[in-house]
Amino acid sequence: MRSMVIWSLVTVAFWSHSAGADCTVSHETPTGPITPTENGQRFAFTAIGDCQNLVWGISNETRGLTSPAHVAPRTGPGPQWYSVRITSVDLAYWIEPGMKELEWSIYQERRGDWTLLSTMTNEIDMDGDGATRTDGDHLLCDADPARSPFFSEVCGNNIDDDCDGVSERCE
Repeated sequence: MRSMVIWSLVTVAFWSHSAGADCTVSHETPTGPITPTENGQRFAFTAIGDCQNLVWGISNETRGLTSPAHVAPRTGPGPQWYSVRITSVDLAYWIEPGMKELEWSIYQERRGDWTLLSTMTNEIDMDGDGATRTDGDHLLCDADPARSPFFSEVCGNNIDDDCDGVSERCE
């Protein structure tokens, strides 16, 4: 009987500790510009503590996108890796013309309440040419890796090669 009481106390103490522990998120990636590939964009992070029902999400004034965070197989004690892969089509739909940065967040849903755990902001480079929208690579330029604010203008080709909004003519 005595060993049963001690076992029950240990079980309750362990359950109370884990159930009341906060979830802490860290190591959010990507940390650089968002550059989706044909396989989409991978977002990842680690979490430790009571981290059930984690949700990744992006939203703006007109659209929102959420996805459950998928847990990676555990490789030992400590933080657990989570990831979300968003298709290029979904990301392109969500990122509106003129947006220079993508803000994404990690939430925890617990009994109908949502808690914000982390928010990251990344610059956008949809065509993968190394120039972000903050650099001036926007609208049609960010859909074409042959056009970049880092390139020189080629006069007379009727293309805005340097993304300054003007296609110069030769004079």
